[in-house]
Amino acid sequence: MRHAYGEYKGFLAGRTWSNYNSFVGSTPTLDFDSLAGTAVLQDRIEQLRYTTGPVSFSIENPGSGDVTNGICGKSNNTCKPGTYTTITTRKSAPALTARIQDSGGNVAYSAAGVVNRLTAEGSSNDDSAMGYGVFGAMSIDISDMFSIQGALNFTDGANGYLWHSGENYYAPSAYVDGNDIETIKGYGGSLGASLKLGNDNSINLGYGMTKLDLNDAYDDGAVTGAAAEKNQNVMLNYKMTPIDNIMVGIEYAYFKQEHQGGESDDANRVMFATQYNF
Repeated sequence: MRHAYGEYKGFLAGRTWSNYNSFVGSTPTLDFDSLAGTAVLQDRIEQLRYTTGPVSFSIENPGSGDVTNGICGKSNNTCKPGTYTTITTRKSAPALTARIQDSGGNVAYSAAGVVNRLTAEGSSNDDSAMGYGVFGAMSIDISDMFSIQGALNFTDGANGYLWHSGENYYAPSAYVDGNDIETIKGYGGSLGASLKLGNDNSINLGYGMTKLDLNDAYDDGAVTGAAAEKNQNVMLNYKMTPIDNIMVGIEYAYFKQEHQGGESDDANRVMFATQYNF
């Protein structure tokens, strides 16, 4: 089940969107994966949350936080290019989050922080490290028809909370250097604009980006030069509602991924979608 939770007097318990999540700064896209760098943990996770007014706190099942073991380093040519080989990790403590989300007039905003613990089994000395992440998101209605929205994110040892930071979704949060766990930093953001044309028709344009600091991991032999270092995407769509509860849209998307060694790949895509809301 994607969502299964209960609420009582400000308390929430169960599985639903992480408290380290906000759709305030998100630009509507047809692609469910949406833009890189958006202010969300794109998972429904188990948690205990308390909300009072615009502020909420939670104890959560931590997001993805792999630790790479270094055997796919720059001197190892037997590993598949671009992959991270990870060691066994243990969720030794829940993640702690805090968020504020509110709106006033033509502005809506959200900001949050998360702290998590990384534990790698098999390292004989310092086998744990603390990681954290912060984001801020905002949406501004310039007029009744036009709005802009965006988000900024920073993580250190918490790349499981940085959307599209890795080869596909999440990058490793740390790597093992000898007996020590070294955290990996990352940052990202998204920016978009939406034009409402009336009758639930709209045009939306958005750009997203994430970038990792892999220099130390590469120098220590934890990742190859083919490891994904920077992800960017652009999405432009037109959405219309020809019939009540039915959305039809077309979207052009451009994707680019840059690797630690300087190589890059890109792709273009056009997609059509129809959605029935009930």
